[in-house]
Amino acid sequence: MAQSEGFRVETDVFVGDEPAPVFQSLTLFENGIAYDYSRDDDATCTIVDPQHDRIVLVNSQHQIRTELSINEIAQLIETARTQAAGTSLAVFLIGAGKIEVVDGIVTVGDDNLRYVAKTSKPNEPYAVQWYRTFADAMANFNAWASGGTPPFARLALNGAVADLGSIPVEIRRDIKAGKTQVQHTSRLRTTWLLSKTDRARIAQAQKGLVTYTPVDLATFHNRVQAKQVANK
Repeated sequence: MAQSEGFRVETDVFVGDEPAPVFQSLTLFENGIAYDYSRDDDATCTIVDPQHDRIVLVNSQHQIRTELSINEIAQLIETARTQAAGTSLAVFLIGAGKIEVVDGIVTVGDDNLRYVAKTSKPNEPYAVQWYRTFADAMANFNAWASGGTPPFARLALNGAVADLGSIPVEIRRDIKAGKTQVQHTSRLRTTWLLSKTDRARIAQAQKGLVTYTPVDLATFHNRVQAKQVANK
């Protein structure tokens, strides 16, 4: 595989039947490393680098970075999984074990939390593992950082999609909220080529890994959020 190979994934997230996305992101993949950007905050990049066991958040406006271990976060999630029986997390663990695959559509979960993914075979076979590694790391990180819904079902979904030799093109999540179901639908568009602008963004993020000031996660979020509030 040539060093220059890579791809990009644009994601739009919709709530219910709303026509406009509530969240948009761009994820660039190169050499097994993912560079993830929110369309609302181009200055911040989340780098998932499995080769060096790290998730690094870099912010070009403040020139700061914070680094965490992919494996350490995964171990914390696994500990929560093993201790879930008899706790409020048990319902999510049970749902994660319910997996159905029919005609390339993967369904995981139950009425409490359900994922349904439409999939496709990628142009490049290496994309399957690259995307699965990124998706697992982000599911664990988001659950750990927010203390929200456990990632058990999403991890099961990621594994089932990868087992098909596929990547997702749409992921619907239905989660029970009281007597109602809240639906989020993510639509993913993959382009099998990185543009010059994409590569420039990757180069900027890589520079930040070396030159930006290291801070802890709380400090990183406080500085970035303070800037966002000031700009509103």
